[in-house]
Amino acid sequence: MLIDLPLVALRSIGFDVVQCDVLHLSFKDNSIDGAFFFHVIEHIRFSNAVAVLREIKRIVKNKLVVVTPTERRDFWSPGHITSYDKRKLTHVLKKAGFYVSKCFL
Repeated sequence: MLIDLPLVALRSIGFDVVQCDVLHLSFKDNSIDGAFFFHVIEHIRFSNAVAVLREIKRIVKNKLVVVTPTERRDFWSPGHITSYDKRKLTHVLKKAGFYVSKCFL
């Protein structure tokens, strides 16, 4: 089930919501304690993945948690552009400057 709440609705229930270009995040360096990248990376072209992750690396002080569907087709959606297996995801994260401590499939 996909829940798509407008920004105004999210703000009205107390969420601090910011909408911006993922390649040019409007946050200062090391200004975010951690980030949760939930079902996002598969919607980004592989050629842009490292640049996006580097931008997240720039603003995050500590940890980034990435959740993405695997190549299994029962989790695949027409809006997904890039599929990731453990090797491919670890590769782009390391190339962006992250240390990968755990990777589960």
